[in-house]
Amino acid sequence: MLAALAGLTACNGVTAGSAEPGDVRFCREVRQCPAKSPLVESITMLQQSGARPRFDPSGTRVAFDRKDDRTGFYHVYISDLDGHVVQQITGRPGDPFRRNSGNAVFSPSGRFLVFIAEENSHALDRVASTGDPGVGLFCNLWAYDRQSGAFTRLTDIEYPSSVLQGRVDYMAVVNPHFSKDGRRLLWTERYANDRKKKWGDWRVMQADVDDGHDGLQLRDIRIGYTPAQGNYVTYMGQFDSGQWLVSGNLDGQDVFGMDTYALDPASGQRRNLTRTPTFWEEDADVTRGQHVIYMSNQDSAYRYDTDRDWKKQKITREYYLTDASGAHSERLTYFNDPGAPEYLGKPAIAVASDVSPDGRLLVGTLGIDYGGQAHRMFDLSLMLIRFKNPE
Repeated sequence: MLAALAGLTACNGVTAGSAEPGDVRFCREVRQCPAKSPLVESITMLQQSGARPRFDPSGTRVAFDRKDDRTGFYHVYISDLDGHVVQQITGRPGDPFRRNSGNAVFSPSGRFLVFIAEENSHALDRVASTGDPGVGLFCNLWAYDRQSGAFTRLTDIEYPSSVLQGRVDYMAVVNPHFSKDGRRLLWTERYANDRKKKWGDWRVMQADVDDGHDGLQLRDIRIGYTPAQGNYVTYMGQFDSGQWLVSGNLDGQDVFGMDTYALDPASGQRRNLTRTPTFWEEDADVTRGQHVIYMSNQDSAYRYDTDRDWKKQKITREYYLTDASGAHSERLTYFNDPGAPEYLGKPAIAVASDVSPDGRLLVGTLGIDYGGQAHRMFDLSLMLIRFKNPE
């Protein structure tokens, strides 16, 4: 599913070969590490704690979220490319957010940050993880004006305040993206709580963006795409052709085997780019050269048991690259390969990521599993991958 739905729960790094959380060090003592892939020049650790990064339009800043270990809630930050946190956006005294916020994206102008924020009070709010920014349960969309410092609520989904109100519907808002022209905002919504389906029903929503002097507002909120087959879809980006990059189980396969697709939003016609219905492909990006970078467990030593809870199963994931037709796929990272320079000595997942506007960099989420053989427990870090030749 999304980054947190990949089981990303903790927020520290882990030293290669260590049994306890600590500093992530590629190539032992070398901060900037070469890589096994001939397409990758180096891999650098950007933040020892963080997830779901997105570049600003200049490619010099990254928005991300990080869990506060004292409260268990995620907050939004901005980092430069040297790893210095230059601004904390949420979780500060006086802001309207008391629980989780994250999954932030810059507007094309760079003035606004759009992110999801959990309602301060709702059913089941005694558990800090209910509004994890990778899942978006009990959340709404908000915008932050980097000029004025003002916050604006963009959606107004009402959630039950107590289980005493009756059945609790686990609705969610997650994964906001701007269209390439900046005129629309798209996001993923969990709109139905069908207990016969894994994860319920999901669809892509969209709205026109009014990016004026008075702040950012949404107009004409509407459904962008609902799967005719399957029950899960999420928007990941847009090709120059106008087609959407989405991930989901759109061919009716199990959600554990979701693929990545090029989708025509007008006709609903789609092209399956990965075609691996027994592996989980998601967290994809469109590069400047119209290639697609995505995560997959296709080379993992672990296989999902579709009859068990996915969050309790061991897994590894890597990044892969394919062309816009899906005809050629190539592995980009080898964090789980003992013979690779970037090998970390423990099971790892490469998940939520973003490609820089110039195509030279990818900022990604790296999860390292220090849970042992019986269970998994991921610590999350941010890494910066530099390509030899922008694609």
